[in-house]
Amino acid sequence: MTTNGVPIPPERVRAAEAVAAVLGPGRRVALTTHVNADGDGVGSEVALWHLLTERGLRATIANPTP
Repeated sequence: MTTNGVPIPPERVRAAEAVAAVLGPGRRVALTTHVNADGDGVGSEVALWHLLTERGLRATIANPTP
């Protein structure tokens, strides 16, 4: 498997598949990042929130600092 032509290691593919298998519609997920989050951390949370909610999950972002 590749993304933008960059190969994804098989162990990462297996890990992603295992997570996807338990994240079915109706499940609740909390997303968080490190203290004093930067734009990369918050942007990743928001992107993942959109992905999860589009798949029917209830996602909440909860960070330790504003």
